[in-house]
Amino acid sequence: VSDVDVCCWAYEAQTRRLRSALAENAGLIHRKDSHQRTALHWACVSGQTDIVKILISLGAEVNAEDDSQWTPLIIASSAGHTDCVTELLANGANADIATTNGQTALHYAASKNRLSIIPTLIQSGCPVAKQDKYGATPLHRAVSRGHLEVMKLLLSAKASPNVQDTEGNTPLHLAADEGHKRVYDELKRAGADPDIVNKEGKKALDMVH
Repeated sequence: VSDVDVCCWAYEAQTRRLRSALAENAGLIHRKDSHQRTALHWACVSGQTDIVKILISLGAEVNAEDDSQWTPLIIASSAGHTDCVTELLANGANADIATTNGQTALHYAASKNRLSIIPTLIQSGCPVAKQDKYGATPLHRAVSRGHLEVMKLLLSAKASPNVQDTEGNTPLHLAADEGHKRVYDELKRAGADPDIVNKEGKKALDMVH
């Protein structure tokens, strides 16, 4: 799992070992492994909410970033660990931080169809309009994977259906390209413009196979 013992113990929820090590050396809570992940990162990988609470109470940095700028919140959101997300946000986790690809916790939650997490992220201020380095918003991510209910949540939070990514594609283009008819129809009802052209000069309907 990790080349640092406290990270492994956090991942495996070995509470006694973890507490003992941190009692002997409090600085271990900030120790990073070869991927720059802390014990808190690893607790979030495996969804160990009790360990997350312990680590935060002992002073763990909730917004620590690994070598790809993943925070514990991004990890927990991507993995679908709702209780960890709630605990992190209650203790100052910044939902606006993005990875090296420009993707926030909301991008990953949208991609992975994390319906229970998305409202919490939105309420905490995670930006629905944030574009990653490919120009994709969380709405683009949800639509490309056909996640209808996630898409509805994002639209109800005022996500624009007409944002274009770096290829000029709107979410409507992606829905057409992937053959997600129900998603396409819902986007149209939400005000998606079918006449926007991408960099290839194609409208959404031109993307249908």
